[in-house]
Amino acid sequence: MAVGWFGGSCGHRAYCRAGDIVHCPGRKIPGRSYPGGWAQSITVPADTPAHIPDALDLLDAAPFGCAGVTTFNAVRKPGARADGRVAVFGLGGLGHLAVQFAAKLGYETIAIGRGVDRVKLARDLGAHHYIDTPPRRPGLP
Repeated sequence: MAVGWFGGSCGHRAYCRAGDIVHCPGRKIPGRSYPGGWAQSITVPADTPAHIPDALDLLDAAPFGCAGVTTFNAVRKPGARADGRVAVFGLGGLGHLAVQFAAKLGYETIAIGRGVDRVKLARDLGAHHYIDTPPRRPGLP
């Protein structure tokens, strides 16, 4: 089982009934609404945990607890057409997940990063294109 940053909701407001617990004013947050978060074990509301299939290694599943959900929603919610194009700025941290989600969802995926050494990584993650951005010049924002 996994628990994300949003560890439950009130379950009865309009946001909750629409499946949008992130905006529930009564949402619960581990470590804030109840003890836990960065712990060896945690007690959470029964409707909070997400099942992790036995075949999925816990290390591989870990990003889905928080960062993965955030990134997945950012990729799927903007309303892009099924054959649309998605650009991911930054190929590190959440960018790694965003490229994979966008490619698997069928979008033409463009990874934008810094350094030609990231081309192979971008392609391995599913990007169709890679744009290398130049480093910032001193004195420029």
